[in-house]
Amino acid sequence: MIQGHLWEIMAKQKIRLKDLAAQTHISEKTLIELKYERSKNVALETINKLCAVLNCTTNDLLEYIPDKQTEKSS
Repeated sequence: MIQGHLWEIMAKQKIRLKDLAAQTHISEKTLIELKYERSKNVALETINKLCAVLNCTTNDLLEYIPDKQTEKSS
């Protein structure tokens, strides 16, 4: 499972959703989908824009957590 940390980064940097959307040219709807992890496919361009504006890395933004099924099959 991939867990996102967008909202934690936004809170630390005190950046509002509306401002992030304006700076990245990513819709507020898309950012909300990322917040609630409703989005199954995120374009690399979207991740790139977020990292550039938030001055973070993909490791800051996303975290891989092995699924329980994945752990059992190993």
